[in-house]
Amino acid sequence: GDYVWPRNACYNPGGWCWYHANSARFRERLESLSSPRYASAEHVQRFSSSFLVELHEWSKADAVAWSEMSTPSICRALGFRCRSFEKTCLGEPFVHNGKVSPHEWAATLKDPERANRLYHALKF
Repeated sequence: GDYVWPRNACYNPGGWCWYHANSARFRERLESLSSPRYASAEHVQRFSSSFLVELHEWSKADAVAWSEMSTPSICRALGFRCRSFEKTCLGEPFVHNGKVSPHEWAATLKDPERANRLYHALKF
């Protein structure tokens, strides 16, 4: 896909604190495309080169938003392929406040089922 993010994507305009953190040009561009605003988790993201070029163009035009809103909104508005990472790519825990002991982390690295996955920055 052109934009890939963790499966725990969220969107709640009534409760997400950064819903209004976007420029007038960002809103105008989305409105001209009849596209709503979206939000997704941003712990790990992968972008295609063509999507990065598009993000750069929006940024140069001051069509910007909070990062969790900007990338999924632009991706969907322009018809790029958007999807979440497969669960098999992500390790557990995969949250911003994930905690493991140094012993648990060492065991994870030795386990072939868990070693080659993406992990959010863990706290020891």
